[in-house]
Amino acid sequence: MANLVGDPATPKGKYTVLDTTVSSNRSVIVPQLSGHQGDAGRIVYLAIMDGETPHNMDGQKLVLKAKDASGTPKVSDTMTAIDSSAGGLVQFTVPSQFYQADGPYNTAYFELKSTSTDTVISTINVSFEVLESATIMTTGQSEVYNNEMSKTMESVNASINNQLKALQEQVDTASTLAKTAQASLDAITAAAKANSFAT
Repeated sequence: MANLVGDPATPKGKYTVLDTTVSSNRSVIVPQLSGHQGDAGRIVYLAIMDGETPHNMDGQKLVLKAKDASGTPKVSDTMTAIDSSAGGLVQFTVPSQFYQADGPYNTAYFELKSTSTDTVISTINVSFEVLESATIMTTGQSEVYNNEMSKTMESVNASINNQLKALQEQVDTASTLAKTAQASLDAITAAAKANSFAT
């Protein structure tokens, strides 16, 4: 195991305390984040605190942003459960993409963000590592991973599709009105030719 930089995390039962008031130049060692190459779906129990006070998680989420031992960026917003919003107790599931390159993470931090405005409320630096697997011969090259961006792109695509659908409905309505106007004009033209206007 590598010597990780930072202060050991404080346990709170099965939860690891992440303090939003910790200085930005300090890091917290979170052993629960560490795993072997090939791990997938590791659940980390976190207690978000504002000093000694639990941080209320209503309308907020955690995003883990990091660069692994090979320098490859990873981003995940897989906070899968809020055990107690008022108590700041959450579960964060770490995707397999975080366990590709062995070694300590170069940079890693949790962003505490508003779910409505995407504003970053606080950033908490963390330290963890990926241990070499005894059975995996090679995991291949570490790949860039950003599920937060994928979700944003899905939302943008859905919005574009909805706007295109609304535009198509407007075009269909305009086409129907044009056909009705053309039919009226044809009827007036036919009546004028037949000289059959009512007097």
